[in-house]
Amino acid sequence: MAYAVVAVFGLLTTAAAQRYVTSPPGFENRQGTREAYMHSFGAYTDGRQMYLDGDFRSRSLTLTEIAFRPVAPYSPSGDNGGRTWTAVSLEIAETDLDLGASATFSANLLTTPTQVFSASVTFPTLTSRPPWPAPWAIQLPFTRSYNHSGIRDLALDFRFWNGTPTIGNWSRHYSVDGVNAQPETRGISFRWGNGYTACVDSGATAQADLGVQAVSYGPWHPDLTLRGNVKVRTTSSYTAPRALVVHVLSENSVDLPFYGQPCGRLFLDLGKPLAIEYLTADVFGLARHDWPLAPAIYGFLYGQAAWCDSRTGAIRATHATACDLEERPDPTRREIVESTGHGPTGGLVLRDLLDDAPLWRYRY
Repeated sequence: MAYAVVAVFGLLTTAAAQRYVTSPPGFENRQGTREAYMHSFGAYTDGRQMYLDGDFRSRSLTLTEIAFRPVAPYSPSGDNGGRTWTAVSLEIAETDLDLGASATFSANLLTTPTQVFSASVTFPTLTSRPPWPAPWAIQLPFTRSYNHSGIRDLALDFRFWNGTPTIGNWSRHYSVDGVNAQPETRGISFRWGNGYTACVDSGATAQADLGVQAVSYGPWHPDLTLRGNVKVRTTSSYTAPRALVVHVLSENSVDLPFYGQPCGRLFLDLGKPLAIEYLTADVFGLARHDWPLAPAIYGFLYGQAAWCDSRTGAIRATHATACDLEERPDPTRREIVESTGHGPTGGLVLRDLLDDAPLWRYRY
């Protein structure tokens, strides 16, 4: 009976040792939203990459491994080619992202670093794109566990020595699974409506237009008032000068005749308008509106404006615009400092450029 109890206990402890969590959380069994290509892990033959991970504050963990997912096949340009280093080391310490990140590596460390890994490492060469989610093919098991208190954030200090390509020439681009770690992303706007002709006001020389600009703010944006919100600006042009113009936003689109006018069509679902604003155009027929902050919108936002012709009084419609807000910041908080060689300082990658930051998995 005692043997059985010990055996069961051993199984439980083994199972407990195989728990995993990703940074940011939630990607254990699903693919990331980006390929970390520009800021890829293992970019240098000899270099240093420090990842400051703010996703596990207030969560204590005993870390025993870190792993990455290669996601792209080898290219003739040398990108994503396999590579081997005679040594790769990882030291972990506490940091505090509330204080910001420094280009001086040691300035980011608030505790004495613990070396958890040091060995030769080989990254695989993929001949085709792996199934999604991709396997965690780069695994670095720790020779010494690291106890994360959860009081502050994690600093992961990777160093690489004597890297050589397994195939082709060395490229700093080796794509691993990634996320968008920018504090904010801008929507992609384009004209909507299959190239239809918009109305021209009797006092204007060009078709009237409505532009839509939108910015989505991530949950870790430095401005607390912006976190998790979206800011939208609409700008109409070439409508009647010094006259009323109506800006309308909707999350749904249609394609219908507009009051029988030959020059314009309705592309917004007026049965489900998101917002309507009445404005007065300036002397040039220009009107701009900054909409109040709203909870983040994920998907498409459609905008169109209407006005009354400056001479005939007939209702007219502008071009419509669609703004794609599918691309949005992921709920992650991190910074990257990296350098070629092993000097005391590196380059701090601005968060505005972290639209393809690596994601990784911890074992604990």
